[in-house]
Amino acid sequence: MLWQDAGYIGELVITSCLWILGCLGILTAGASCIAMYDVTARCVRKHESGMVQRFFHTFRAEIKTGIKITLLWFVILLGLTFAHQGLLNLAVVFPQLQLAALIFFALIPFSLGVLAWVLALESRFCYSFGELHKNAVLMALGYLPRTLLIVIITVLAVIGCSYFPVGAILLPGLAVRLHTAVIEPVLQKYTSAE
Repeated sequence: MLWQDAGYIGELVITSCLWILGCLGILTAGASCIAMYDVTARCVRKHESGMVQRFFHTFRAEIKTGIKITLLWFVILLGLTFAHQGLLNLAVVFPQLQLAALIFFALIPFSLGVLAWVLALESRFCYSFGELHKNAVLMALGYLPRTLLIVIITVLAVIGCSYFPVGAILLPGLAVRLHTAVIEPVLQKYTSAE
């Protein structure tokens, strides 16, 4: 039992380290996240072999789409953050803007949830860029409790890494492992038996 636990933690550390390595190019963060989800869903969750090879294979296959995802979601999240902050500042003078500021604030975590669905869907299906995002929004809304759970897991992992930087070698892998536990039961409904 102890060896199994150590092996499982080792797999999470490996996926985290591979993800960090894949994110070093900054623009490649999307491809790294897609590859990490794929490896976690297949190798950690289903115990398939070839974790490192699968990561780099998926990373290379998803590099173009991953860069587009990185750029798009950077702009979306940055835009929502600035809009929220601007509306919050204006709400001091115009209190009627408080509701708009609150809506933009709520859109930030919801967007993180949509992004998680984007990455998971891209790791499993072949969609056009527009269809990928349309389906991710539909999944995020259709499975809203799961989406909120994904957001909570992501936020806790980010906070954990912020306070304990050494946690970055485990927490990303653990977070994505929990994401797969939430997302994979849904995706299995849309895929043939493997």
